[in-house]
Amino acid sequence: MRGGGGLPSAGFLAKLDPRLAELRGRLYEKAYPPDRAAGHLSPVWAEALGLRAGIPVAMGGFDAHYGAVGAGITAGTLVKIIGTSTCDIAIASARERVPDIPGICGIVEGSVMPGYYGIEAG
Repeated sequence: MRGGGGLPSAGFLAKLDPRLAELRGRLYEKAYPPDRAAGHLSPVWAEALGLRAGIPVAMGGFDAHYGAVGAGITAGTLVKIIGTSTCDIAIASARERVPDIPGICGIVEGSVMPGYYGIEAG
């Protein structure tokens, strides 16, 4: 899904299962990277939560990807996230070509950190 910019087409999903193709039309069109703010905390919610209005609200993301960032992932390291599921995460510079690797679930630019391919298995 490198450079795909969003979700797969309905045609691609239909090849996996026709029911997935039916679902596609009800989903979003654009995917955003995790380093972009989803928005800012409104005054109403800021008061309710005891926080400052206007602070950035994080974009949703996969728990394993955010966990890898929290673990201090760097290029050349492998982070194993263990919780309700397990996931192996590595990153590689987006300036370099990353070959397709058998057994890898996905290689997606910006999925873990900006400027890097997120490489996921598990």
